[in-house]
Amino acid sequence: IDEAGAPDGADKHLTGAVYNEDNQIFTRQSAEPPGQWNDLEIKVLGQTYSVFLNGQRTTRFTNTHPGRGLPGTPGAPAHVGLQGHRGSRVAFRHIRIKPLP
Repeated sequence: IDEAGAPDGADKHLTGAVYNEDNQIFTRQSAEPPGQWNDLEIKVLGQTYSVFLNGQRTTRFTNTHPGRGLPGTPGAPAHVGLQGHRGSRVAFRHIRIKPLP
């Protein structure tokens, strides 16, 4: 959660963005104040990523990186990364991954 968009205030660094990706359609939504939980939902259909912060869509991003977003295999497992910055305190709860219909 970064309402300031460190280090430069750019939309691509704000809460609810696909971090550090330039080509996204971003709409700023305010996060809950410190001490309250925020709900982030990320939907991925094909190579289109949509992020929702507390029920409001913040961004839509079409992935163009050929190695990103590929399904995992036993020889090349995929992963989901959760980001935190050095020196900041972050906690996650109720993490769920499910296929979309």
